[in-house]
Amino acid sequence: CDPFALRFYRRILPLLQKELESHDVVLSMALGCHPKTAGVMAYDRNWKYLPDAFFTELTEFAAELSCNPMYSTHLVAWGECGLDYSHKRYGGEEYNRRSQQNLFRKQLEFANEGTLRRLPVVIHSRDAERDTLTIMKELLDKERPIHMHAFMPKDVTVIDTYLKEFRNLFIGFAGCIQQESRERAKCCPVDRIVLETDSPWLAPPSMVDNPWV
Repeated sequence: CDPFALRFYRRILPLLQKELESHDVVLSMALGCHPKTAGVMAYDRNWKYLPDAFFTELTEFAAELSCNPMYSTHLVAWGECGLDYSHKRYGGEEYNRRSQQNLFRKQLEFANEGTLRRLPVVIHSRDAERDTLTIMKELLDKERPIHMHAFMPKDVTVIDTYLKEFRNLFIGFAGCIQQESRERAKCCPVDRIVLETDSPWLAPPSMVDNPWV
């Protein structure tokens, strides 16, 4: 999701792969740039990375994973990517939003290329449902498998709009489904729900202060 994590995993993946194989464990991953990362990179001049440079690194790593038979089966989705306007400082600024939108478009365009076209897309959208849907409709096929990660729009009717627009779109619910997400879950057919942890984030309220979560 960010340049530091990407470079770290690129370095350790061969060693990690070898270790996991010795225990007969399969590593699966999704690859993408989180929208908040895209926004902060564009706004904060103290960052050493710019969105375009990071996108180049992402696509290079995806190509490595796709071309190497040791890894190709383990890249199972593209994302999470999307739009997030919820940041108290940056969220409302047009420059930040444009940066997020540009990188979101680039990622979806890339996700439509080659072998990546068969992969699901994991989308993060917070306080940006209209813009997110507009870009998705521009660039994604109606049949594309889509996981709306921890999707919690304030207007629950938005869920139905997304479900009708994309036939293979699923709504993700994490641990905080115990709270406000209950009403959203009621609006979603059971066969269009994905249960996820997003660990260590979005934990159930009773476990927020649990040091083991």
